[in-house]
Amino acid sequence: MRRIVIVGAGIIGATLAARLAGAGADVTLVDARRPGTATSATSLAWLNANQKLPRHYHDYSVRAMHEWRELMDGFGRPDWYVPTGGLSWAESDSDRRRLAERLDRLRDWGYPAVELTPRQAVELEPALRVPGTALVASFPAEGYVHGRPAVDAFVTRARAAGARVVVTGGDVLVEAGAGGVSAVRLPDGGRLDADVYVSCAGWRTGRLLEPLGVVVPIVPGDAPGSSAPCVVTRVAGPGTHSPVGRLVHPPGLSLRPALGGGLQLEAGDLNDLVDVHTTQEDLDRHGETLLRRAERVIPGLAARPIENVRCFRPLPVDGHPLTGWLPTLPNTYLIVSHSGMTLAPLLARHAATEILDGTDHDELAAYRLTRFATSELGPSPTATSPTPIAGTAGRSRPAPSRSS
Repeated sequence: MRRIVIVGAGIIGATLAARLAGAGADVTLVDARRPGTATSATSLAWLNANQKLPRHYHDYSVRAMHEWRELMDGFGRPDWYVPTGGLSWAESDSDRRRLAERLDRLRDWGYPAVELTPRQAVELEPALRVPGTALVASFPAEGYVHGRPAVDAFVTRARAAGARVVVTGGDVLVEAGAGGVSAVRLPDGGRLDADVYVSCAGWRTGRLLEPLGVVVPIVPGDAPGSSAPCVVTRVAGPGTHSPVGRLVHPPGLSLRPALGGGLQLEAGDLNDLVDVHTTQEDLDRHGETLLRRAERVIPGLAARPIENVRCFRPLPVDGHPLTGWLPTLPNTYLIVSHSGMTLAPLLARHAATEILDGTDHDELAAYRLTRFATSELGPSPTATSPTPIAGTAGRSRPAPSRSS
């Protein structure tokens, strides 16, 4: 039985643990915190292939959306998976042109994308105020996920298949030797030995692997001015239900129903103002701005912010996933993706095949670390061992999308 240690218990680590344990592997899932309580709990978690370019990335995302739908039958169609579709509209001339071009491209590619009148949009979502001059698009195949219960469900499935979950409460150390990674050392001094080590460390991936001599082209989340952090606001209304039933993208805002009622809000321009040093006072101020924008879109919202949090997004520099065996650490496998919520189940299925069978999966060929030339990555740092990694493991801004 192959022993596998997965470092990082977000949606990618959890889905991979469930897939590997279900195939008979001896799996240990490690994180500093309870699984699913970091990025997976706070992200927009938009299931889509809406703005995924080029075509191969779009197509892979479409297959991932199908993977979600097929998996959900086995979970009894849970309420944390919400495939209610998406709605977007544009008002300025430039935004209308861009949305029209996107509609044309997506329809050419066979993606469900429908132009609606503003009246039709309000018939779908009666609480919304949609200007009569707006260009409106509906994307009925899209949806979203409540991240924390989704991770809980996959971890429960992994445990039922024999996986162990280790919550360290602090930093772990990864030790490496001539043959690759040799162990993961826990804060209490315990060691986890395995045949294969998998990095699912999200935005902390660089902190995990770069000291071992692997340069990972990912935006460092904890650097001043980094684009990885964003602000996410949750607002509650007078009742337990959300005023909308799907993910909605009006100008300057993204919103969707929040877990337990209310709304979750985010906006790209406000994300640009957030980094690791942004104070809670400033996060709360951004939350008030998001609420004001939501009130313009949903008249009579009567909501109040109950949580304004910083979410750290994993951002490979070209926006595409990084997957596969590491050339200089041959027993170590990497998975990191900005669009982790959409891609996680399909990435887990394909990665599990590579880890257990030793074969290369054709669909992952475009997402290898080796697509970056050495000159693009810069010099590889000197490896050190052991390496501390917290929790798992001017602006550098690659223009992240709001997709998940």
